[in-house]
Amino acid sequence: MSRHETELEIAESLVREGELRIARQKVTIKKLEDSGGAFVYDAQLMLQALEHIQQKHVADLERLMASK
Repeated sequence: MSRHETELEIAESLVREGELRIARQKVTIKKLEDSGGAFVYDAQLMLQALEHIQQKHVADLERLMASK
């Protein structure tokens, strides 16, 4: 039998996944910087986008937790 995730579980999952993506992007930026800096600007733009999305996910999670 399959289990359906609640809205809160989905929100928590999105926040966890966002944290992992941000951490991986920071590692990517560091590696790019260490190897001469090619595409660092693009990687930083991606990091900013990920952080912006993460802010929305955290706000959604906080809203859901407050409504419990």
